[in-house]
Formats: sequence, structure tokens, C-alpha cells
Amino acid sequence: LLRPIRRVIPPMGGLDLSVFVLIIAIQFINLLFSDLFRGI
Repeated sequence: LLRPIRRVIPPMGGLDLSVFVLIIAIQFINLLFSDLFRGI
């Protein structure tokens, strides 16, 4: 899951930001699906 993100976002200053991007993406998808299922 992290490899495509690491291609787009290189490590900056020894920090690997791809993990944070993945966590934010998962939270966004979770929020989106929870809103969709509330409407059902």
C-alpha cells in the first residue's frame, strides 16, 4: 500500500510521510463510506 505513495512523495529530511498520507486517506475513505451508509 505504501509503495505507490512513496513514488509520488519522496522522503523529506529522513521523514517518511507516506505513512501519514496513507492514514489520512484511510480516514477520508472511512468518513465517505460512513456518510454513504447513513443515507441508506
